[in-house]
Amino acid sequence: MKVRKNPKASGSFEYPLLIKSILAYSLKLEPLREIVYRDKIRQNYFDLNRRVRKLANVFKELGLDGGQTIAVLDYDSHRYLECFLLFP
Repeated sequence: MKVRKNPKASGSFEYPLLIKSILAYSLKLEPLREIVYRDKIRQNYFDLNRRVRKLANVFKELGLDGGQTIAVLDYDSHRYLECFLLFP
């Protein structure tokens, strides 16, 4: 059986559209682009990535290295976004 590979569509992304890929690509594209949440919180993609990695280290120090279920009791906030990007 011969497998046929379709050609890439024009304007398509060069990386898979996975949460972790999008987060990493934001550092390459525009790390200093500002993210504004409800005119209360302002941070750039560099800071967002730093906070996500910091949260990952906290969970690792608690012994949560993957496979465990963690509940997030938050809704529509910068903290929820950090957790969402942490657990792709």
